[in-house]
Amino acid sequence: MMERNTTDSCLRLQTTEPMATALPSNGILTFLTDFSSADGYVGAMKGVALSESTELTLVDIGHEIPAFDIRRAAYTLRMAVPEFPSGTTHVAVIDPGVGTSRKVLVAHVRDQFVVGPDNGLISLLLDWAPDAQVFAVESKHLPDTIRSATFHGRDIFTPIAAKIACGRLDVPGDLKVLPKPIVFDTSFQREKQTITGTVLCADRFGNLITSIPFEELQSAGLSTVHIGQTEITRFVETYGNAEPGAVVALKGSLGLLEISVINGDAAKRLSVTNGTTVRIRL
Repeated sequence: MMERNTTDSCLRLQTTEPMATALPSNGILTFLTDFSSADGYVGAMKGVALSESTELTLVDIGHEIPAFDIRRAAYTLRMAVPEFPSGTTHVAVIDPGVGTSRKVLVAHVRDQFVVGPDNGLISLLLDWAPDAQVFAVESKHLPDTIRSATFHGRDIFTPIAAKIACGRLDVPGDLKVLPKPIVFDTSFQREKQTITGTVLCADRFGNLITSIPFEELQSAGLSTVHIGQTEITRFVETYGNAEPGAVVALKGSLGLLEISVINGDAAKRLSVTNGTTVRIRL
């Protein structure tokens, strides 16, 4: 859902090195949380943003991420961020470590900005944009008033993101580079006749998204997928190409190997969790 329109008065971001190619912020601010819409948390964050500027355009990426599921949130960001125009700012708050010593970061990812906790949320975005720059937010950059140790989405992340979206906070400005942001394993390895990767996450349909690019299988010809106690030899182009209940492998919308149960839930059917090893025998 989109709210309000933006005008040029909100677009005043001045960039400095090392972001010489960055474009100005465009006044669009997106929200991704695991808060759901049942309580007032999302509304409070939007209120903070609009208090910074009523000219912001607020967009919901989603608020139904399973509680504390950082991998699912990272996948959702990777799915959504590339579709937004240059200059968009995103605030992502899936933060099981809220109130602890975990860092607050601002990532510059292909002329967009992501604000959130340093807990792995940007793992897949860094795969998509390996030249991304990540900066740490220090205490001097935080809002003067932090009302709660348990609601940093309202008190820290949204105020920072709104200022970036309005061009009232320069990036990088005096932010210091965060050389090693926390990431989870998104890699795969190919050795002779075996490709090994992991399950990055399951989407809301229970489809298992793996770290293995489907093109690796295409170049190798027919393959067998081994995951948990299951062996999969059936590859399809789309879900309608197999009967309900069939366990299949296919190319997902991000070009990664996915494992699905037609009209079912592969994560539950195969008893697979995030990080489970996937092996392809070529």
